[in-house]
Amino acid sequence: MIRLLDMNSLSDAEAVIAVQKPAYQAEADLIGYDGIPGLSDSASVLKECGETFFGHVENEVVCGVISFKMVHRTMDIHRLVVHPDFFRRRIATRLLAHVSQLKDVKRLEVSTAAENHPAVAFYGKSGFRLSKQLRTNDGLPLVKLEKFM
Repeated sequence: MIRLLDMNSLSDAEAVIAVQKPAYQAEADLIGYDGIPGLSDSASVLKECGETFFGHVENEVVCGVISFKMVHRTMDIHRLVVHPDFFRRRIATRLLAHVSQLKDVKRLEVSTAAENHPAVAFYGKSGFRLSKQLRTNDGLPLVKLEKFM
């Protein structure tokens, strides 16, 4: 089941942290970069981030999360994470499909590490196309991807 998560609820915010920290650690290990901002997020950071969160819940446990901000009719995806214990169960696909169907979404955009080949491949299979290559302030290569609805 996919449900809206409320970052004003400490239990929902902690559930997101419980998913995103191990997911981002798996990404950090994969790309050899430990500066991923989500590794140091706290419940208070999530409460103040201004993103809308949805969680994939199994047996009352949040095992995947997507968050975004809407700017006009463009959905800027900030997080799409699945707990490593739930990898390869199509949870990310379901979360992405769920938010893609929200009212008035005409374009999706997301950024990820260029070396995160599984994420880049996932977005490619989901219909995203490369729109820009960039670097973080400390030099990590990123790709920005977009999909028109």
